Amino acid sequence: MHPVSEHPQILAPAGNRDSFLAAIAAGADAVYCGLKRFSARMEAKNFSIEELALLTDFAHEKGVEVFVTLNSLIRTDELDDLQRTIDALVRQVSPDALIVQDLGVATLAGKLGFRGDIHLSTLANVSFPDALKTVSSIPGVRRVVLPRELGIDEIRLMAEACPKDIGLEVFVHGALCYGVSGRCYWSSFLGGKSGLRGACVQPCRRRYIQEKPEVKGSAGRAFSCLDLSLDVLTKVLLEIPQIRGWKIEGRKKGPHYVYQTVSAYRLFRDHSKDSAARKQALELLENALGRPTTHYRFLDHRPQHPLSVVQQTGSGKRIGKIVGTSKKRFMLTFETLEPGDTIRVGYEDDRFHSLLRIERLWISGSRIPLPADASGSLNVDTPVFLTDRKQRQLESVLQTMRGELLGKSGHPMIEGRQPSSKHIPSRQPESTVFHIRRGRPKPGMKASDVTVYRRLPERLDRHTEAGSWLSTDQRQTVPRHGWIWLPPVVWPKDAEQWHSGVASLLKHGYRRFVLNMPYQIEWFRDTRRFGNLQKGPRRYDNDQKGSQEGGRSMRVSSRDGKLELWAGPFCNAANPLAISMLKRMGFSGVIVSPELGQADYLALPERSPLPLGIVLSGCWPLSISRIAPESMLAEEPILSPKGEICFFKHVDQSVWVYPNWEIHLEAHRKTLEEAGYRLFIHLKEPIPKGIFLKRRPGLWNWEHGLL
Repeated sequence: MHPVSEHPQILAPAGNRDSFLAAIAAGADAVYCGLKRFSARMEAKNFSIEELALLTDFAHEKGVEVFVTLNSLIRTDELDDLQRTIDALVRQVSPDALIVQDLGVATLAGKLGFRGDIHLSTLANVSFPDALKTVSSIPGVRRVVLPRELGIDEIRLMAEACPKDIGLEVFVHGALCYGVSGRCYWSSFLGGKSGLRGACVQPCRRRYIQEKPEVKGSAGRAFSCLDLSLDVLTKVLLEIPQIRGWKIEGRKKGPHYVYQTVSAYRLFRDHSKDSAARKQALELLENALGRPTTHYRFLDHRPQHPLSVVQQTGSGKRIGKIVGTSKKRFMLTFETLEPGDTIRVGYEDDRFHSLLRIERLWISGSRIPLPADASGSLNVDTPVFLTDRKQRQLESVLQTMRGELLGKSGHPMIEGRQPSSKHIPSRQPESTVFHIRRGRPKPGMKASDVTVYRRLPERLDRHTEAGSWLSTDQRQTVPRHGWIWLPPVVWPKDAEQWHSGVASLLKHGYRRFVLNMPYQIEWFRDTRRFGNLQKGPRRYDNDQKGSQEGGRSMRVSSRDGKLELWAGPFCNAANPLAISMLKRMGFSGVIVSPELGQADYLALPERSPLPLGIVLSGCWPLSISRIAPESMLAEEPILSPKGEICFFKHVDQSVWVYPNWEIHLEAHRKTLEEAGYRLFIHLKEPIPKGIFLKRRPGLWNWEHGLL
């Protein structure tokens, strides 16, 4: 474990070499970056092992730590490559921390000799105080990245519950996603490119329209968020010692953005009481080339809505527009442009959008001629964005640092080229590191179907096994002998209400639960009130002995009065390593991630240590958010540019966005049962009036696989 600093670290993003160097030049305490695989920002250039080894050595010489992201959803067929990757990181790079989403990756890293810290990514969705107790029991975990949606009062609640050996990390600047991290399937649902694997195509940034005359401003980028900027408000975070890191988002950004934002937040941290320093920091952020910004929910008494169809939410800073006649178009610039600046004409989802490099100085107010092939396709008033800038002073500093790297490597370090220095031949790790013996199904355990309702119908077929979503609505009824489904998102201020609901159900004899956050298992540990809940040690060791030593005896049928706890589909379990971790935590079975493809599904049962279930049919959300689009009506159809229809509805303290078609894998039930699946889930969601479900195959990624 690294010593705790007096001040929170400033964490800088780096998606390429120059951004990495810019972070060091600006005085970042740590740089976080990803490899060519297993990173949740695959659109960034990222690094090879050899490149990262050289840069990490360089950073360590400057007193800067390096955190490597291995925070994507891992498929079963990727475990061998993941093992080799971690082994190479341990032997060649020696990063200070690994940032992970999959809890099983933490145990694998320890097995392979990683001695640095494990940080849980915001994709791991640790969002309520009791979750931190579970997290502290996972070997190696020393930090948790909190969701961007939390306000300062909720951050304080998390800090108060934080075990002494766990630190918290807070996003202070950068892009906001519409969906809660780890709870957005929009990109995957529309084409297999999963946000949980860093391949998101950002469908939330598109234009949407709601054809309702009573809705004003009902066309626009209704789900596209402004950027987060806590700027001067970060002084409040300095009062919370459990916060160990201020995180700046932006691994797809260039060195100019990294340098400006890191420099700004160093001023906010180190000179929080100096008005001149704060003013300088705000000027740096103003010129960092991000979107317009918002404090979002940080101030609980004065929240700001991050969605706006009025303000532009394209990446970069808007610095001009297209003007001219139908025969000749120009770009009118509102700011001075310098040689080396990169501009984008149009939004990223405009078919005609293009990137241009500025070759000469243009003062503010200039009418810049456009290339002939671009001029005719552009409409007047099309916005122009400055996306990167070649600052002379920064470029000079970077050039010096490149020279230092040259001295270390023996030849110019060209991005994408692998330096030859410090190359250690990769070894093949023992294949038994994550060998997992298949769990034995319970005697007589037959396949069964469970229909899960938002609200139970008045009459249930006595032959139907039912489940019901738990709600904070006191009028809710739940099936007496059915499955209780817990929510996939719990916010700090609501956690006690959810916990009390679970406790009440346990008191009244309910024993079958589906937990859609693995940390909800903490709510089932209270042996004082429920004598039949066996409490064991909370440490989940790196061995493969399972719950005999590291968990509790909870994997028993509800018929004998004891608990049956299944990890739900929102736990995003996609490989046997993750399932093994869930077993050690005390789960009885796992309903696997619904994002997987046919090959992934069929490969899992053979290596799973627990019984498996799968979502076979029903409405699955595109995204779960904490905010509703102000310009749209709930439970009314919303049309995308590609003709897809979605709608949103309020569910307890969250907003669920649904497509107007369902998952339908019923035709493959026999194949799945033969493969070893034992629980088949059918989700019954009330469909609002005016929403008509479209007849589609509903196979999600079954045929083309998860990208």
